[in-house]
Amino acid sequence: MTALFEWLGNLIVSALSWLLDVFLYVPRQVYALLMDGLATVIEALPAPAAGSAFVTYAASLPSGMGYLSDVFQVPAGVSMLAGALALRFLLRRIPFIGG
Repeated sequence: MTALFEWLGNLIVSALSWLLDVFLYVPRQVYALLMDGLATVIEALPAPAAGSAFVTYAASLPSGMGYLSDVFQVPAGVSMLAGALALRFLLRRIPFIGG
């Protein structure tokens, strides 16, 4: 008799699991299509011209500024700051961590 109840219980759990999969199929497909569209839009964006402008501005600085930026480790600080901002951006995208 217990085998019958186990079989019925497993049948009910399987049916409910299938029903949940059916209900969640459309939202999952919509989410996948939205993410594909977002990726296409991001890939189509042109690269910003700020990088080339920064090189031009850095070349126009006097030599004393270059020396002081090396003494105060400005390039290392800028790279650490950029890495920290990128990490913060990525961590904010994780559910239950980013808030």
